[in-house]
Amino acid sequence: MVIEVVFESDLAGGVIFRAAAGLDANAVAAVQECVRWRLLRGLVRRGLRTGDDAQAMAQWEHGGGFSVDTSVRLEAEDRAGRERLLRYDRRKP
Repeated sequence: MVIEVVFESDLAGGVIFRAAAGLDANAVAAVQECVRWRLLRGLVRRGLRTGDDAQAMAQWEHGGGFSVDTSVRLEAEDRAGRERLLRYDRRKP
């Protein structure tokens, strides 16, 4: 499976983001699984979860509590949108 690149380096050493196109449910699931494992490994590395906890969370029916919402998109200049997204992320469960 090929996942389209959504960012690339520019000549000034920065990053240019591109809209991802043609992503199907399998591609989104692959990204979600990668994010899930990276976050769980990070929690274990920092001592916030045990390895057994991380393994159990990864097996949960809904993906260990991590999801990728492909309906969310922000333009680079949308400062208010970024703030809303960050506030949403910081809310209590």
